[in-house]
Formats: sequence, C-alpha cells, structure tokens
Amino acid sequence: LASLEGMQPAHLYACMDQVLFCWLLRRRAADSVSAPMMVGIGMALLLDVPPTWRDEVGSDVATWAVEASAVVAGTPQQRTAPDIIWTCNQHIVLQTFWQLGIIVPWIDTPGLAFWSGVMHAPPPATGLPSLVVLRSAFWRLPAGAVLQSLLGQALGLSLGSETKVAEVRWMDSFLRGSMEAESYRTSWLSWQDFAAHTAALYMPSELYQIRFRDMYAMGVPILAPAASWTQRMLLEMFRMWGMLSKDSRHRPADCVDGGTWCVDEGPRKAAESWPFGEPFVDPDRDPLGKLAFYLTISDVQRYPYVLRFASVAELYSQLLFA
Repeated sequence: LASLEGMQPAHLYACMDQVLFCWLLRRRAADSVSAPMMVGIGMALLLDVPPTWRDEVGSDVATWAVEASAVVAGTPQQRTAPDIIWTCNQHIVLQTFWQLGIIVPWIDTPGLAFWSGVMHAPPPATGLPSLVVLRSAFWRLPAGAVLQSLLGQALGLSLGSETKVAEVRWMDSFLRGSMEAESYRTSWLSWQDFAAHTAALYMPSELYQIRFRDMYAMGVPILAPAASWTQRMLLEMFRMWGMLSKDSRHRPADCVDGGTWCVDEGPRKAAESWPFGEPFVDPDRDPLGKLAFYLTISDVQRYPYVLRFASVAELYSQLLFA
C-alpha cells in the first residue's frame, strides 16, 4: 500500500483466499484503513499464519466477526458499512465453526468466465475432438506421470503412433519450476480458446477450484475421475498440503482455561458431536469414510452434468462419443 500513498483512499478493500493480510491491515496496522473490507476465505483460516501467532489471529478474527455482525444488526442510524467475512467453500464454514465458534456465510460463486459471456464453441464434428487438460498438482505425482503416458498411448499422441484420435492441449502445472518461466507464461489461454475445445479434463487437487467453475460457466463438458479415483488422489495429496490438511487445524483455547488469546467455548460445543470430529483430514489416522464425506460437498461431485470416468478406456469413450 506504500506505493498508493497520496492517492484517494479506496472505498472497499477485498482480500481473497487468506484472512491474514486483511487482519493485519484492519486489526494491527498503526494506521488502519477506514473503508469496509470484504474478506473471502478461500483457503484454511490459519494458512500461512506462523504457529506462534495462531492463538492471537484465531481469537481476534472471532472477535472481529462478532463485531461485524453487531454492526449489521444495529439500527439504521447506528450502522456504518460493515466488514464482511464470507467463503465460497462449504467445508470452511465447518472449519471456522469448529475452530472459533463463528458462522461464516457460504456464497456459491461462479468462475470469472461467467462474466465474460463466452460459451462453448467446439470444433466441427468432421475434425478431431480436442481436449484441454487443466492445471493440477496431480500431474506432478508419479500417478499423474503414468496417466499422462497412458493418455498419450490411448489418443495416439505417443512417438511413432500412426493414428492420432484427438488434439490435446496441456496446461502447464503450477508446480513446474518458476512461475516466470517462458513455458508457464505462454501456457495461459483466453476464455475463447478454452471454449473452443471439445471437453476439459479436470483432475482435482482440492475440493474446490475456480478453474472447474470457469469451464462449467462456459458450458465446456468436464471429464473428471469417478469418486473412488478422486478419493485416492486427494488422500495422497492431503498428506502434503490441501484445504483439509491437518497442519491448519489449530484451535485456540477455551476462555474458561484462561490465557490472553482464547475463544468462547459455548458456540463451538455443538461441533463436539459431529460424526467425523474435526473437519480436517489426517490420511494416516482417519477412517476412509471421513474424506469420502467431505468429497460429497466438493464442486466436482456436487455439480450435475459432469462426465465421470472410472478408467482410461471410459475417458477415451467419453471424449470421442459423449
């Protein structure tokens, strides 16, 4: 914000994904901004918060949310523009309640492509079908490398293959070297480019991703693995990172236990009776049914009209004939 010094103050501040930076600006800055804030939690509440800060950040966010609600509930004469804390991910509603005892509104949002007005315009039926493979951390795993090789064989893309049955565009993975690399920067496509493909292959690396909703908003057919396949993928990835990662499950102490930074024990007591306990997944300790439950609220499982495949052969069939 230092580079904006001397300019007119903003009328609204928007923080997306992480709550930490808006919290610092609103609750800890020497010169706090006066404009209202819209804080959209897209990742785990305490993502990137240093462990020694987590009690302070968690308990103060709870206080902040209660204060914002009180402003909304005030009389018209008392009201000022309130800060709004919300999420477009259902599991975050559960996580923030389990951690802080607050209810964060859930607002299901379309992808950015929705506002572009671009709609699916596939290649003519007389030509080869085309598949765009969306970015996913899955492709950097051993299983991803194997599937990529099998797809090359099935679609006739391998070296020495005589018959190519589809055109394939691979989006460069976020995990492949520097984001400044030429190969990464030139791999971005326009909405029109995406919409010109027969279908999009989506291998989930999280419960929710904007790229899924972008394709959905434009009407591009989405090919995605069946629930059992997706569960195996996420189980492996959640060992290392993810929205349900156990590394983000910190819960501030109840205020009855004392301490400077604590949370009222009353509201979050209801979470003690949840069937799978804390809304975070430890792949090495939790029953498989826990991840299966959270998978039911993921975008790829919740949205209709998604083409799901349980094998490479089924993926091949859906691309060519669906």
